[in-house]
Amino acid sequence: MRAVWFPLCWLLVGCSGGGRDADEDGFSAQVDCDDDDAKINPQAAEICDGIDNDCDGAVDEADRDLDASTAEGLFYVDADGDGFGDPATEVLLCEGDDDLILQGGDCDDMDANRHPGLIDICDGIDNDCDDSTSGAGVWFIGDDGSTRDHTAFLNQQSTGSSEIELYVLTVTEPGTLNVCEGEWVMQIDVQADLDIVAPAGPSVTALDGQGVHRGIVVEDEVDLTVSNLTLRNFFDEGKYYEEGFGGALWCQGPATVTADNLVLSGNQATFGGSVAAMEGCSLNISNSTFDGSTGVYGGHLAVYEADATVSDSRFEGGEGIGGAIAINVNSFELRAPFEPSIVSCTNCEVVDNSSTHAGGIFVGGNGRLVMNGGRIDGNEALFGAGMYVSSFFNFGSGRNPAVAELTDVAFANQILTPLNDAGDLGFGLSVLVGTDPNKTKIPLEFDFEGTTQTIECDDRVGCR
Repeated sequence: MRAVWFPLCWLLVGCSGGGRDADEDGFSAQVDCDDDDAKINPQAAEICDGIDNDCDGAVDEADRDLDASTAEGLFYVDADGDGFGDPATEVLLCEGDDDLILQGGDCDDMDANRHPGLIDICDGIDNDCDDSTSGAGVWFIGDDGSTRDHTAFLNQQSTGSSEIELYVLTVTEPGTLNVCEGEWVMQIDVQADLDIVAPAGPSVTALDGQGVHRGIVVEDEVDLTVSNLTLRNFFDEGKYYEEGFGGALWCQGPATVTADNLVLSGNQATFGGSVAAMEGCSLNISNSTFDGSTGVYGGHLAVYEADATVSDSRFEGGEGIGGAIAINVNSFELRAPFEPSIVSCTNCEVVDNSSTHAGGIFVGGNGRLVMNGGRIDGNEALFGAGMYVSSFFNFGSGRNPAVAELTDVAFANQILTPLNDAGDLGFGLSVLVGTDPNKTKIPLEFDFEGTTQTIECDDRVGCR
């Protein structure tokens, strides 16, 4: 018997449909969308030629089965214009247009400072889109998007003498300084708005003065914020009538400084071992720890003709007149303070500081301390172990005496030397509390745990 062969498509339902196959591609005119072209049929590959090659009703890139080898490529939307597109917008096109690009891989298409090829600059952000935020060094990112790596300049070595090489970073344009994990020997002169951030936190990130250099200096009308950083071992001795202010941080003039989550330790200066705010500076400090710093005036913090707001911070182990804080102190180095200073301290702990006058806090003429909550505990001094309030040497300003307003502040365990019997609170010869400056015994009232306490203060032996 003679064998009879049939085309395979005849055996498939709907293949030939019983019709003719003019182009002999195995598909009848009923399913072949172009029975005059054998290259066009339901099993053909869709290619970029403006024709529906596979007879599915879709042409070129509109067809999900488009042969990528014939397309111009995969295109992406680049919303931030950094040359890298959003992978979520990927589309295979036969021909692109001016609104699309061929390079994908952008992990944040709304931020031109994040894309593959960048260096991770330790800002807590995945800058180079590699799924990690690891970075090293110290980077400046300008508000204009520019970046500068200062790391190489900061890896300084000892010169072999007592002097340590120091890199002074002068900031003259607004931006952000990202300080990565590590210890960096540097001074920062701030002449433009600046944010200093340390994503890894103060336990592993520090600026260090090596005991011979000063720290952050702000003398212009700028805004500075600094956070999550340790500032230690800075030193600014100064001399009479010369600079010696704020070993770790000094602001002067109409600047605004905001600091949060700092650790300041082992610093030294004439005024404000760690921090000095002077002559118009507005200082805000929160959630910070001051430990083991020394100043002739203000072991940790000195405020002179300026305002400071401090909250949820601890001052410990400081030494100076005002072992922790000195407000409007007068000395040979500074003229008598004619402008007022106001220091607001909320939930502050002032513990285990020491001095001859004011183991904890010194308030001088035209100075005002407003303290709410917290405690003054375990401080040591000859006069006013916890606090010393005095308008002494405030020439011509008797109408603006030193003032301390205390609410719910716990005084306890102050340490007094046997040389006198001054109590927790001490007062200098020119203090004015109340309305009669001629009184020897001055009633001082303050609110503690909801109850008004009255303490008799003697300008000779202090308060009790």
